[in-house]
Amino acid sequence: MKTLPQKKKYVYCLRTVNLDGTAYKGFKWPASGYVEAPDFPPTVKCGKGLHGYLRGEGDAQSIIWDGLFQVVKVLEKEIIDLDGKVKFPRCEVVFTGDKKTATDILVKKYPAAAVIGASKIVGDREVAVVGDRGIATAGSNGMAMAGENGVATVIDAGRTVAGIGGTATSTSHGTSIAGTYGTAMTGAYGTAIAGTYGTAIAGCNGKATAGYCGVAIAGKCGVAKVDRCGTAMAGHCGKVIAGEDSKISLIYWDGKRERETIGYVGEDGIEPNVAYILDVNNKFVKA
Repeated sequence: MKTLPQKKKYVYCLRTVNLDGTAYKGFKWPASGYVEAPDFPPTVKCGKGLHGYLRGEGDAQSIIWDGLFQVVKVLEKEIIDLDGKVKFPRCEVVFTGDKKTATDILVKKYPAAAVIGASKIVGDREVAVVGDRGIATAGSNGMAMAGENGVATVIDAGRTVAGIGGTATSTSHGTSIAGTYGTAMTGAYGTAIAGTYGTAIAGCNGKATAGYCGVAIAGKCGVAKVDRCGTAMAGHCGKVIAGEDSKISLIYWDGKRERETIGYVGEDGIEPNVAYILDVNNKFVKA
């Protein structure tokens, strides 16, 4: 039975297979043990070899999310970088099973790596970084970063960053940044920035910025800004800025209850990309 050479320097990679253990072109991977590609060429070109994500990091385009996750051990000197993934002539499968267990193995071996699909929780003043579809959670004054379609959450006074389609959440004093289609939420004094079609929500005195057709909501004394076709909403003493064909909204107190003044860019003198507040009569005026 073949095995990898002993007393050599190894690295670990993440990869996935279908539920029946098959991969590209029907190649059957074992649940454990030695695997070799006899037609492997040592060229920087995808194909004719075994493929994976070094330390669990990469662009995740080849991940089979509803399949089996594998952790494989590879000789470091045999790794060929393919920009986003790697290939190698042989390896040893050390685990095949669920995503959580596989990614936990790699997170333990490489704590600083942005492991694809991983869930990582760190304490106060620490940094949690995960790859695509991962979940990163950091404690007070920490920082959480997640890749595309990931979730990043900080408990208090931290910073969160999520990629395209991700969700970034920070509590008081945090900064949340989510990519296109994402949702960014932060507590009082924070800054929430979401990309195109995103939703940005900031607390009291916060600043919320959303992209095209997005929704920006800021609390009392906050600033809400959106691009074209979006909706900008702010609380008492707030400020709103919106692009063409957008809607703006500010909250005020009439002495008995909260009321809302609503305006539309292009109507009643409201101009695009201009900051507005409410005057003493609760009408929109340029800030």
